[in-house]
Amino acid sequence: MEKNVLIFIFSMLFVCTQAQQQLGMDKKPGDCYSTYRNKGIAAYNAGNYAKAKEYFAGALNNCVSSEAPANNDIDRWIKKCEEEIIEAERLAREQREQESEYNRSINQAQAYYNNKNYTSAKSEYNKALRLIPATGASDKRDYVTRRISECDRQIQAEEDRRIAAENERKRKEETEKENAKQQRFANYHRFEKYAGNYEIVQRKSGGRWGFIRRSDGTEEASTFNYKGANTIALKSGYVALKRDDGSWDVFNASLRIVASSVNTLDEYKK
Repeated sequence: MEKNVLIFIFSMLFVCTQAQQQLGMDKKPGDCYSTYRNKGIAAYNAGNYAKAKEYFAGALNNCVSSEAPANNDIDRWIKKCEEEIIEAERLAREQREQESEYNRSINQAQAYYNNKNYTSAKSEYNKALRLIPATGASDKRDYVTRRISECDRQIQAEEDRRIAAENERKRKEETEKENAKQQRFANYHRFEKYAGNYEIVQRKSGGRWGFIRRSDGTEEASTFNYKGANTIALKSGYVALKRDDGSWDVFNASLRIVASSVNTLDEYKK
């Protein structure tokens, strides 16, 4: 009889214990808060701030406030989550704006390139390159870098063509000048008589004597009033042209007349 009573008592104690466990009566005060808090912290550390905020809010909404620990910091964690969410939204907005600006620069650069405006294209590609994040996006960086190199190649090719065209223009100009010079020289009999930068010549047409520039054959027209030139050697820097009356005009190397209508050149002989 006593044995059966003991068995009954132990059985009732077991049933009560199970009931207490099912009703949560064995939980310590603050367990509800700890569960939500720990889950919230784990989500926060994983960067899932919205989920973390849900867990922390759950502690406030689902747990008995009287069981909250004395050092309850749920509100502080919720504030941290909200700050991180705001910052994440700001960064996402900046990234979208940056992506939009990147696409604009790429499209503008390609338009410039298609129009053979390679300098402006390079400038836009450089803008796009600066908009690419410092880490990641290596495919974008590689693409833009290649496009910049292509612009440099085209710019150099344009410069080479410009230089070649300029050299050809100068060559033609020099050829034309030389041809014109030779054509002018062809109008005179030349005797290798010189006065500084000038040469004494005789016009083939009319036979008059005067001076032309040694550099290009340009005629000093005002000097072609003479019928001859000195045949004797004069002092360095002097030349003489014979007037129609047989007298002489003596010139220095600057074509300034130093003696006019002289009958003899003895004073100027070597």
